[in-house]
Amino acid sequence: MNSRFSLLLALGLSACSTPDVVKVETTEVPSRAAPPGAAPGTCWHEDITPAQFSETREKFLVREASISTDGKTRFPAKYRIEVTRTQTAPESRLWVEVPCDGTLLYGHVAALQRALKARGFYDGPITERLDAQTRHAIRRFQLTFAIDSETLSLETAKRLGLVRL
Repeated sequence: MNSRFSLLLALGLSACSTPDVVKVETTEVPSRAAPPGAAPGTCWHEDITPAQFSETREKFLVREASISTDGKTRFPAKYRIEVTRTQTAPESRLWVEVPCDGTLLYGHVAALQRALKARGFYDGPITERLDAQTRHAIRRFQLTFAIDSETLSLETAKRLGLVRL
């Protein structure tokens, strides 16, 4: 097979196959919805924490092992497994007022990481990316004033000096 034909064949086959897992980095976009009674012109994000469940597995004997007269097992024992799923925590929803577009200072993620680092809530590198480590630090900082969310709230942005006034 010549190299041009094998290249075309490979391209054709790759177009037909489905990719495995494609990781896409997303950025937070404030929700266009708002909680009841929200002031006009404010921006909000609904933080939804899924319900939590635990599973227990129980094994029940369906058929005992069958043993022949010479002591060898003819048929092994047969069991069935029952799985019980129990909800341990309900879904929770929290509305977080967030900075509107254009109100955050330029380079706010790097500034956010530096501000959280100065307060002892972030120990990672200044990456200018809103990664999992930064979101975890946001949640830990916001928990000090009763906001259980990894979404940067307007209140937090003001406390850290990240909002244009």
